[in-house]
Amino acid sequence: MFAITLILCPYILASADNSYIATLSSVKGEVAVDLDSQDRWDPGEVGIELKSNSKIKTGENSYADIVFGKDKQNMVTLGDETTLSLNTVSSINLLEGKILAAIKKVSPKSKFEVRTPSAVCGIHGSLVGIKVFGSITKFLIFKGKADIQSLDMDGNPLERALEIKGGWKSIVSEGKDPYKPAKLDKSDEQIWEEIFETNIKTEAKIEKEEVAEMPEEEKEEVVYIKEEPLEPERPEASPYKP
Repeated sequence: MFAITLILCPYILASADNSYIATLSSVKGEVAVDLDSQDRWDPGEVGIELKSNSKIKTGENSYADIVFGKDKQNMVTLGDETTLSLNTVSSINLLEGKILAAIKKVSPKSKFEVRTPSAVCGIHGSLVGIKVFGSITKFLIFKGKADIQSLDMDGNPLERALEIKGGWKSIVSEGKDPYKPAKLDKSDEQIWEEIFETNIKTEAKIEKEEVAEMPEEEKEEVVYIKEEPLEPERPEASPYKP
């Protein structure tokens, strides 16, 4: 009986551990988890609890869903060949690859933060696609809004930040301000729908019941902003075709 007690104690302690901040809710294909960031990778399985510094990576033609917090209202989907690490319940590092962040619950003065090698993005109740390729990051804001700030060569944020509303996209290169935002087009939706096996328009739709529950100051953000957001001072050239 004494021996059985010794075996059960670690499990009991682990179950009561409050350090877990997210859960792996769905996997497809090759998904691996490094729970303690010690370069010890185990197969990613549905239900695995993740904590600060945990890493997740996907292989070719694979994906994974991560839900955050006890209420599991915020979800990040990893596309294939993607690696990210967790900081807090509202902060992650996208090291390589692509994600679709569906952030439904943040307090009015807070944000869900995604840091990449070239930029940091604060997401406010939004549906945002982020893709990292080398020192370049591409942001697609399908719903809501996001604040994007470039990082210098040492990883420190530059002073200037750019707010992008739903329906727009931008690119950030390391050490440079975000490019002039361009409108999302149908190809953007189609490409990301194929990657994440979802319907962007359905995911981005806000139901009347959901709007009714919003604070008055947030309701005006429901409608996509038609005018172009504030342009950064540089660079002047845009990588997007007219």
